[in-house]
Amino acid sequence: MKLFDREPDDKFAVHILRAPMMALSQPDQGLGFPAGTTLIPRIFMRNAGAGAAQVSLSVDWRAENKTGSVAPPPVVLSPGEVTVINLADQQKSLQIPPDATWGTVKLTYSGKRAELVAVALSYDEDYRYGLQTPFSENLSHKWARRYVACRCNA
Repeated sequence: MKLFDREPDDKFAVHILRAPMMALSQPDQGLGFPAGTTLIPRIFMRNAGAGAAQVSLSVDWRAENKTGSVAPPPVVLSPGEVTVINLADQQKSLQIPPDATWGTVKLTYSGKRAELVAVALSYDEDYRYGLQTPFSENLSHKWARRYVACRCNA
């Protein structure tokens, strides 16, 4: 469970939240899901602030041999409003290639810290297989996937 601290004296500022390595519709084989598993990647957002919030979204996606970025139109959320963005729609419309396996999602908004509460998740239609990716303000835009080889002596 992730907790969100809200300080009454916090000042308005531009906040950037990132969710690295969000699994997209066709999961990476390294996850070990059964062959043919299709995920439904979604972003849940809630405006916990007292005023309307405009949220800009971008997704830096990665397929096996290519990368790219997509930026859907900004979303305006009323106070207390919850919305869901289905990234599978961007894959069906080919804004994100169908073979893209990972994405780093970036949300940008102006307001106080923790006024936007967001969760990125990708599950199959039966909710048997999937992943959740937390958003954080503490991640660099240069965060990258790295593989580490380990030689273990038995």
